[in-house]
Formats: sequence, structure tokens, C-alpha cells
Amino acid sequence: MAEMGKVVLNSGWLAARSTEVNLSGVQLTTTHPPSGQSPPWMKGVVPGTVLATLAKNKRVPDPFYGLENESIIDIADSGREHYTFWFFTRFHCNLVVNQQVDLNFRAINYSAELFLNGHKRVLPKGMFRRHSLDVTDILSPHGENLLAVIVHPPDHPGKIPPEVAKVVIMRLEKMLQPSTWRVGIGWLLSGTGTVAFGMRCLSQLLGQ
Repeated sequence: MAEMGKVVLNSGWLAARSTEVNLSGVQLTTTHPPSGQSPPWMKGVVPGTVLATLAKNKRVPDPFYGLENESIIDIADSGREHYTFWFFTRFHCNLVVNQQVDLNFRAINYSAELFLNGHKRVLPKGMFRRHSLDVTDILSPHGENLLAVIVHPPDHPGKIPPEVAKVVIMRLEKMLQPSTWRVGIGWLLSGTGTVAFGMRCLSQLLGQ
């Protein structure tokens, strides 16, 4: 049985709000890849959420400190475009004869399109859904690969009515200790943690 190897793509990511990027996914992964952390690109947190990326780059307050989460704009008020982000990285994955490479997404919420070396793939929609794609035929076999993923929040992000929020808070107060429940409420009400995914390049040698 052949050995399996994997490369975890959890560093070296860039991220940018989609409305601030005037390039297509094909351009980003062929002729015009971002070169570093210059506007609108910032360091991307992968695996993580868009909110985690924004907090890491001090674009929003720390949602885990006090009630700072209340100052973060809710997706129901900002619209989906505000939290639709590009994530970009480069990686090497050398192929040998009869080798297959799968690109695995551990959790995407809610939908995404990926571009690898100019080739587009559309991922099915779903809440924190896993995906696995055979990308053997579109890899650069002996060089650098350019990967860009645009991640979209849910199609129709809702807004929690105040009366419902009050009931949720009351119930969680009873369930959890006062020192811990506010963090959970902050994430629930802010509604901005809409993207979380990790990726790995899984190389499996087929045959003998």
C-alpha cells in the first residue's frame, strides 16, 4: 500500500474584502497575484473566520474583550458584500507518476468559488460544509501553485429580533456562569463570524 502525505495550508495566506479587489479569480491566480500585505490585502487567518482575520489586523475591536463586539457591524446591517472575502496563497506540491492530489476544505460557510492556476471550481453551498476536490490535472507539477478562494456568507443573512435576543440571553444566563456566557452571546448577536475553513493538500500515491 502506498503512503499518503499531506501538506496543511495554514500559513502564508492573504485576505481582502471582495469589493476592494478589482481583479478576477483567474487574474489573481495567473497574471496578477498579490505580492504581499499591501492594501487592500492583509494577513489572512486560516483556519479561521473573516472576523478573526479582521480582528488579527485590528480592523475591528477584539470581540472577546468586554462588550467590544457590540461595535462590530452586523452582517444583517452591512450586507453580504461587507463580509465577502478573497483568500489567497501560494504552495508547492510536486507530483510523481500515478499520484493524485486532493484539495480538502474542512469547513466553509456558506459558499465559495476557488481558482487554482487560472482554473475555476464552484463549491456547493452549505453551513460549515466539507469539500474535497481532485486537482491533479490543474496543478503546476514542478513549480508554484496559485490558489484564490472567494468565500460568501449565507445568501439571506437574518437579523435576530430584539425580543428573540432577550429570550436567548435569559436562557443562556441560566445555563452558564456569568463570567463566561457573554462571550457566547457576543458571537451569536454579532453575526459576523460567517467564514471558517481550513485546507490541506492531500497527495496520495496510486498503484504499486
